Parts: sequence; structure tokens; C-alpha cells
Amino acid sequence: TLLLLQPWLGYLATFRCLSACLLVSALGYGRWWMRVSPGGASGGPGRLRPRLALSLFASGLLGLGYEVVLVRALSELGIGTVFSHALTLLVWLGGTAAGAAFWRGRTTVRIGANLIPGGPLGWILGGVTVAGILLAAVAGSGGWAVVDAGEGRRLLSGLGWIAVLAGPATFGMGGLFSAWAEQAADEGAGIGPAMAWNTLGCAVAPLAVGIGLLPRLGIPAAVAVLLAGYGLLGGAFRRWAAVGSLAGVGLIWAAGGADPGSRADGARRIEVRRGVSETVAVWEGPDGNRVLVVNGRYTMGGTASTNGAIRQAQIPLLLHPSPQSVLFLGLGTGITAASAGWHDGLAIDAVEISPDIAALRRHFEDVMPDPADWRVWIADARRRVRASPGRYDVVVGDLFHPGRDGAAGLFTREHFAAIRSALRPGGLACQWLPVYQLDAGSLGGIVRAWESVFPGSQVWWLRWNAEVPVIGLVGATGALRFDPGWFDRRVVDGGLRTRLRSVGLGDGFHLMGGWLGEARGLPQAALGEWLPTDDRPWLAVRVPWLVGLGGYTHRTQVLELAGHSPGADAGPWDRSPGGASWRDRLAAYRMARDAYLRGLVADASGDRAGARAAFLASVRASADFPSGYSQLLSRAVARLRDDPAGARRLLEELVAARPGQPVAEELLRRMGPAGGTP
Repeated sequence: TLLLLQPWLGYLATFRCLSACLLVSALGYGRWWMRVSPGGASGGPGRLRPRLALSLFASGLLGLGYEVVLVRALSELGIGTVFSHALTLLVWLGGTAAGAAFWRGRTTVRIGANLIPGGPLGWILGGVTVAGILLAAVAGSGGWAVVDAGEGRRLLSGLGWIAVLAGPATFGMGGLFSAWAEQAADEGAGIGPAMAWNTLGCAVAPLAVGIGLLPRLGIPAAVAVLLAGYGLLGGAFRRWAAVGSLAGVGLIWAAGGADPGSRADGARRIEVRRGVSETVAVWEGPDGNRVLVVNGRYTMGGTASTNGAIRQAQIPLLLHPSPQSVLFLGLGTGITAASAGWHDGLAIDAVEISPDIAALRRHFEDVMPDPADWRVWIADARRRVRASPGRYDVVVGDLFHPGRDGAAGLFTREHFAAIRSALRPGGLACQWLPVYQLDAGSLGGIVRAWESVFPGSQVWWLRWNAEVPVIGLVGATGALRFDPGWFDRRVVDGGLRTRLRSVGLGDGFHLMGGWLGEARGLPQAALGEWLPTDDRPWLAVRVPWLVGLGGYTHRTQVLELAGHSPGADAGPWDRSPGGASWRDRLAAYRMARDAYLRGLVADASGDRAGARAAFLASVRASADFPSGYSQLLSRAVARLRDDPAGARRLLEELVAARPGQPVAEELLRRMGPAGGTP
């Protein structure tokens, strides 16, 4: 269903298909039942005794409660995708079925008579206890980093861990239910009432455990409570049968109850909040940088990436001539949304689905204080957009993790259409995309969905980074057109210009130089032959699959994007003759930028000579683009002491490539004819 039916047929067709299968199964079972029981009798007039009914209810509550805890633990293990739920169901249903089949007819657990032939309850509680101790100890002691290392992220390894943590427990649970269901049938009450009481317990488990226990106690303590419940359940038959589970409670508190609050890299945890669906924490590294982490894996921003976070807000705001209101989809650290307060008179709304993420915003207020006119909505981004038709001048979609369960719905055509409907006339929307988490097909599909809603949309680089590359899809209700005086008209406040300069957006070239091309002209768009929609959740399956199997590399993506360089006349620029020199300078800036990105990829791949050649090409291409010059200059300075001759050659190449820049010439002058260290 997950790999074939849902992506290829869609949710609606899959639902119809499965409904048809259920109908056929029900008709087949009905014919079989009428054949083996011509009178239609269901097993006699007996009633299910209260003690047996309570036991069946408790076994359902504890069994499904353990599954709820396991799914939550797996999300913190780093498998928080649709595959984690599918694999959990695979192990859970397979284990309970195997346990029920194994115990069927072999033994009985007599309630009231205290008869436990062969000690099956002891084995059952033993399996549950062993799995529970392992689960709680690893989760509580911060050992997920060990489990998640290397191949731990891959799908097959994830399946193995689920089997270890759930297999023994589910096998025992299936056997326990099978034995008690047989007793209910033997006493004349029938299987139906037994199933009803057990199902009722299962129905209560998500509320009691998922909403009641987990947020208040955490994973280790929740497992301890469940094991204590199994101990009490066993104690109703034999006291010795409860010893294993009750002893396991103490082991859990000893092995998993002590939370170190620190990591091997020296980072210490400042605060943690365990919510209903996720665990959110703020960590501070030895360098003083803080980061917001969800479920131990998903980074939602931090102080080390403040520059990029601010640019996520400033680029789309600067591309709008005079925004009065803006909506940010996703809050994270709040640095992006709060930086919109740099613009006077701007009404700022931010929507965040997790109240725990919003509550930890205070740990980042020292980096970017809260604006005076802003509101944070605790709501689902898709619903919030649909509830705000024609309300905003700018809508900005945050950097979502596309492989995370539920995030695929933020990249569908229907969601993009809702964003467009939330814009005022002349409004502008921007969706930032993590290229480092998307393969070419996934990126192309998102681009196609965006372009179908915003025809003629543009693509912009967030910053010049090859290891964590990010691009933004920018669409508008009208045509996007820029001229040489755009930036000066847009930024008239000197204070705003100073702040923008601190994040590399201090003039029109640094802003407009981020233009990558038209969305429909990107090379990835040709590779995306499918369109992500609400009915066909391609991304929900494709991205976790590729991440789990390591099936793509983002450096190839960067090279393809950097090789896509439209000419001087391409782009949303003023076509008047007076703007020709400005367009030529922008084209040269983009050439230098792309050469610089190719240099970063070569350097990360170990090709030092290729990186040096690419950086020099960047220096020659444009005097307005400083990054290539700064990169080579810093390398020359680093080599002054150990390799002065190599530093001199690099400085001489810099002087030849860009004679108008005085820094390299000054360093050469200080070195003197004999070399030396200036």
C-alpha cells in the first residue's frame, strides 16, 4: 500500500481498492461461516465473566500503549517518516499473529482457577520486560545517538531495531490474547465479546498513553508504568509471574531514568519539552551556539545559521515593492520571522504547529528580539493559509524537512494554490527548498507544482553554499520586474540598509545577484515527470526512501544549478536601453557566483586544483562578487608561515585576476622580494 498503491493510485483510489478487498473478505468469511455453522449459532448463551473481560481490556490497553511508546521512541531514533509507521505495523501485526498462532491450542490461562500450565504468562511477561528494558534504557540514557550512527538511519536497519524492540513483546501479547479468547469461547461467551473488550482497551490506549503518560513522564517512565501494569495483570494469576515485569521497572529507572543532559561533542541541553507528538530541545555547543532540535534529529535552526535565517525573510520582502503584511509558515527559532521587524509598519504573522517549538523561542530572543507588531499562531500551516484569503502581501514558506512525516503536504499543488489565494493583489510568495534533502526528481516535482500555480515564477539562491544549498521559489499574482533603481527605492531607511549589509544584502547587486532563473527553465524541472498533490503523496514516500538508502548527492544538484546561467537579457529585468550596463554587470555577477559554487563543490570533493581554478575564474568574472577573492585571500594568508612561496604564487594570481583589488597587492608588498611573513 505504501510503496505502490498510494503513490501510483492516490489516496482515494487506494481507499476504494482496500474497501473492495474488505467487502470480498467479509463475503467470503460469511459463506465459510454459514457452511461450518448452518444454524448460525455463535457459541451458546454464556456471558463473559467480569474478571476475564477486565483482563482482555487491560491486555489491549497495555499492548497498544506499548506500540504508542514505541512509535514515539522511533521518531526520536530518527525514523520519523511514513516508513517508521509502516515498519512498526509490519512487526506489530506479524508478531501478534505469530504469537497467537504459536500459543493456539497449546495451553490455557485460566482466570479464577489460577491454572497456568507450562508457565506461558511468565514467558509472555519476560518477553515484554526484556524489550521494554532495552527500549527504555536506550531512550532514557541518550543512547539514540549510538543507535542512529552510520547505517542506523537506513530502512533495513530501522526494521531490525523495530523487530528487536517490539518482536518479543508482540509475540507474547498475541499469545496472551489467543489464550484468553479461547477461554472465552470455551465458557460459551464467544470470540466476539472477547474481541470487543480487547478492542476497547486498544481504543483507550492512544489517549491514556500518548496524551496522558508520554508528555508528562517521558519514554522510560511510560514503559515502566506499562510493565508495572503487566506485572499487576500477572499477579492476578501467580505472584511469581509478576516478578519479571516489576523487577524490570526498577531496572528501567536505574538504566534509563538518568538523563545526562549532555552529548559526546560537549554540547549541553538547556531545556527540553516533551509534547504529545514530539520532543523539542535546545542545545548549546562548546562554542556558545544554540540549536533547536526536534526528536533528537531534525534541526529547526540555530544561532550559527542566523545569517541564512534572516535572508529567508529579507529576500522575499525586498522583492515586494511595499509590503504591509507578511505570513511565515513555520516558526522554528523565530529568527527568520522576527527579522521582518526590521521593516517599519509591517504586520507579521507566524504559524507554528508545535506549541513546544513556540515555547522555546525565548532562547533565541537575544539574537533577534520579538517585533512589536507580530503574532504567533499555534495551528497547522495548511489550515491557516486556507483561513486567510486575500490577507497578506507576502507569504514565506520555511525550510521544511521533506522526509519528515506530514511535511510532504506542504509541497503539494493544492497547498501552493491556497498560498496564492492568501495573497492580496500584487502579492508575492516564496517557498524555500532544502536542495541538500531532495533528489533531482523530487525537486523537479515541487518546481512543477509551484509553476502550475504561479506561472512565470522565479528561482533565487538563499546564499552561496554547496554543502547546505537552499533555493527559493518566488511567485507573484502579477509580473515580477526589476530595474537598476529598485533597491534604492525599496530601501530608503539608512538603519535598514545597515542591517541588510550585515547579512550580505547591502545593495542591489547582492540582492539581484541571487536570481537563478525561471522555474520552468531549471534542469530539474525536466526530470520531475510527476506532480505532487494531496491525493498522491509522492514526496512522503520518495524522499525518506532515498535518504534511507543514500540514493542521491546534493553536490550534483549544485553543479547542475550552477551550470544553469541565463544570459544578460534573461530574467525579470528592465529592458530599457539605459539598463543594459546594469544587466551586463548582473550577468557577470551570476557567472562569478556560479564559478564560486563550482569551486566549493570541487574543494569538498578533494579537488584542490579544480577549486583554485574555479575561484580564480570567479574573481576574473566580476568585481562586484567578492566571495571568490575572499576565499583565495584567506587561503593565501593561511599559507604565509608554512608555505610562503605558495602563498606568493596565489597572491600573484589574485593580483593578475583582479588588479583593482588592493589587498593582495599590499600583502605582496609587505612580503618583499625575499618572501617573509607580513
